[in-house]
Amino acid sequence: MNVSIENREPPWWDDLGLSKFVAVDVETTGLDSESDELIEIGAARFHNGKIAETYRTFIRPKRQLDPFITQLTGITDEDLRLAPHFPEVAGEFLEFLADDPLVGHNIEFDLSFLRTAGTAFGRTKSTNPFAFVNANAVDTVLLARTFWPELPSFSLGSLTRTFDVQRQATHRAQEDAVATGSLLAAMVERLPTRVWHSLAADLNGLVSSTTHRSRFLFSALLRLTVGSEKPPPVQKSETAGEDTVEFRHDLAELFGRGGLLERTLPFFRLRPQQVELAEAIETAFAENHLLLAEAPTGVGKSLAYLVPALRWALEDPEEKRQVLVSSYTKILQEQLHRKDIADLRKAVGNVFFSAVLKGRHNYLCRRRLRRLLTEADARLTELDRIHLMPLLRWSELTSVGDISEISGFSPRLHPHLWAQVSSDSMACAGSACSVAKGDFYRAAQERAAKAHVVFVNHALLASDWARLSAGGGKRLVLDEAHQLERALVGAATIEISFLAIRSVLSRLTDERTDRGLLHSIYVHLLDVSTDISARAERIVTDTRSLFLSARHALGELGEHLVQRLEPGDRTGKLRYGFGDAIHESITRSLSSFADALQSHSVSLRRLVEDLAELRGDDRPSAETLVELKSATESVETLAIRITRLLGESDSNLVTWIEFGRGAQLSWCSLYAAPVGVADIMEKSFWPAVDSAVLTSATLSAGGTFDMIRESLGLCAIAEADRLRETIVGSPFALADQMRVLVPLFIPDPRRGGVGYGEAICRIAANIVERFPRGTLILSTSNDLASKLTSALAPVVLRKGRALLSQSSGGSLPDLLDSFRKSRDGVLIGAMSLWEGIDVVGEALQILIVTRLPFDVPTEPWVAARCDAMQETGLDSFGQYSVPVATLRLKQGLGRLIRHPEDRGIAIVMDPRLFTARYGQMIRESLPVQPSPTRTEEDLMQQMEEFFSGTTA
Repeated sequence: MNVSIENREPPWWDDLGLSKFVAVDVETTGLDSESDELIEIGAARFHNGKIAETYRTFIRPKRQLDPFITQLTGITDEDLRLAPHFPEVAGEFLEFLADDPLVGHNIEFDLSFLRTAGTAFGRTKSTNPFAFVNANAVDTVLLARTFWPELPSFSLGSLTRTFDVQRQATHRAQEDAVATGSLLAAMVERLPTRVWHSLAADLNGLVSSTTHRSRFLFSALLRLTVGSEKPPPVQKSETAGEDTVEFRHDLAELFGRGGLLERTLPFFRLRPQQVELAEAIETAFAENHLLLAEAPTGVGKSLAYLVPALRWALEDPEEKRQVLVSSYTKILQEQLHRKDIADLRKAVGNVFFSAVLKGRHNYLCRRRLRRLLTEADARLTELDRIHLMPLLRWSELTSVGDISEISGFSPRLHPHLWAQVSSDSMACAGSACSVAKGDFYRAAQERAAKAHVVFVNHALLASDWARLSAGGGKRLVLDEAHQLERALVGAATIEISFLAIRSVLSRLTDERTDRGLLHSIYVHLLDVSTDISARAERIVTDTRSLFLSARHALGELGEHLVQRLEPGDRTGKLRYGFGDAIHESITRSLSSFADALQSHSVSLRRLVEDLAELRGDDRPSAETLVELKSATESVETLAIRITRLLGESDSNLVTWIEFGRGAQLSWCSLYAAPVGVADIMEKSFWPAVDSAVLTSATLSAGGTFDMIRESLGLCAIAEADRLRETIVGSPFALADQMRVLVPLFIPDPRRGGVGYGEAICRIAANIVERFPRGTLILSTSNDLASKLTSALAPVVLRKGRALLSQSSGGSLPDLLDSFRKSRDGVLIGAMSLWEGIDVVGEALQILIVTRLPFDVPTEPWVAARCDAMQETGLDSFGQYSVPVATLRLKQGLGRLIRHPEDRGIAIVMDPRLFTARYGQMIRESLPVQPSPTRTEEDLMQQMEEFFSGTTA
């Protein structure tokens, strides 16, 4: 995605106060400004967007560099051996900066390291010249998030590519400073097309009363945009036309050679397996069956179910038929709607409606956002104001209101803010909200009601099945069905943590400042009722006390539990049951807080009732009251959940606590989840389904669907002869395209892991040394991923290849983008990379799986699930653990061959595939039969032969 500069006005350098600025970047030994150190400083002065001069210096740290930092930056200990210490260059660096505005990419990171280094001159703001007390500054991350919130990533690398800015080197201070300054120049050139006066007014209104260093910029934008108007919103409308006769042809004709799909879709190729799957799905829909269908990579299962789904939905317009297509990930949900449905429209025309529907919390309510902006002085803290800024431009232009449209704002990072502006069952009920007032959830519901096919996700399906299935006349497609149980369990899981508690309480009042909904109500009541205002003030005080109480209770409990950790461990998990020692510790720590929270919810409810009885101007606005009702409901729900966690045990519920050592305090979080969903699916879900297709690349283990049937409550459906099963073959010549090699000479990971991690690191390093090909390493452990990153760094640096690792931070999209472009890079990842990623061609030719991906048996939910199976006489290891590991391994191996031209080798670094009694069952489930290798040289030789083309 590149940002256009067409129709731009001349840059606003002078008017913005940026005719001169200095871009700054630092390289460091780590991410903590208090414990890590500077190793390089770079800066670049710009005049009217052009580079004028640059500055660079190494800084000598007190300790040697980690190999990964050397690999990342290219800076070595030898480079720093004779480098100056920071105080020696501080004067010349300050002289270079002068008094010009500072610019940085996530500039607070750079300034925090400079501030810490500057304590050598003084520890107060007034005596430390690197506190930059009065300096104006621009953060290019904030600027991008605010005016280009729809961009997928805000890393420096991603933004420089988006804005077509040249970047000479990565992770070097001067080069990154130049890139950052050039990025700002590119943004300023395009800024006139991204802002209008009312938007500038809202942004300035948020930032003007803060101490944020960029206030000057938003004040200038307010002046510059006088008279400019908002562009029209982007409309996404659909119209359905007449059906096409050809769409009703036999499926083999549609999918076959010379058929409609081949003639209209350039990428389409004939795949008999796709036709086989489509015909099985059409039969299931016609005969009211449920179908389990495994379809490996390359079959094209999306079109294989969308075509029969639409044919069925359009068959009888009078019946108003609808197909629900559910996926585990929202990424696939969006891909189906934006790409696959768009492709089908090219083929068959506008003969159908489609819609995406997500859970209510995914949608913006524009009315609530506008109200929050109006009351910002009373309700928002300084940080809240900055975090809210990326929502403003998008909120004015979106026609969908789905927060996934943008990456600039994260509900996960700012849940209390999103809770105040998203669609809400209480705050948006009745006439308080409407589509016209900006409730995008209602608009999404209206679109879904008209659609022939509606794309949902498993989480929504679980939580809103009664409404989604109402009215009958529906068929169901469950893609990524191997994740259905996980999604259903996740949707029903209760979590109690300080972050969750703070998210709820922050809707009422800020923990430390006089900001928040309750405070605004209290201020309003000062001139109204002494009694009610006094009670409101007490409730504000009590809410703040609850913050402290929760922090103390969970911190104290965490401090008690970390004593159980082994030396070197920082986190732990413990399952507990009603009445045991851990449960008693939890009860002692949290019972007082739970009682206080319950009492608080009663006080809030009474306040709501008393406020509703006020009349005229004395009464807070209807919008304020409904916001208080919604926040009160959240407190009540939180109180109920805590009570449930402290209460008596439920045989179908597993409870556990996670804990660890924080930077300052210990922490803990409590969880409760259903042990399984088979019973509720069998009794409540499947009876409401006429016909459904469950599909995935990995549903079978050992050639059977036994595990998926058991876990999803499908056994009764099978006994009633309503369940059909099919395994579709691969369209790829996998026996020719890939090899699966298994080293038998490495230690067995079961036996305490002695020497196992070292062997993995040594072999991986040798492979990277000998084979300059794109390599993906899949680990089941974050600890092993970190060790691999450190072990491979010197080799990769020596070979001039890119080393990318999830353990070193960075977003997954950025890592994958860099990996694809590097062609011979090495990417190390943990469980999130085992499925759902697509790397085609030479960028991925070697796949290393560090061990068989068994669940950790002591993981609380896994242990509870296995215990429940054992209690009923089932073999939990053979009937659950092995099949789950098999499906996960199949998913991991499926990353390697994504196209008919792909070739590659997978190395499964686990001898159990041949030495354990269950190894044969796993091997027989794999798409290619593994070959054992008995020495490291044998492994390398087989790889050499495959890549040289000398093997059959």
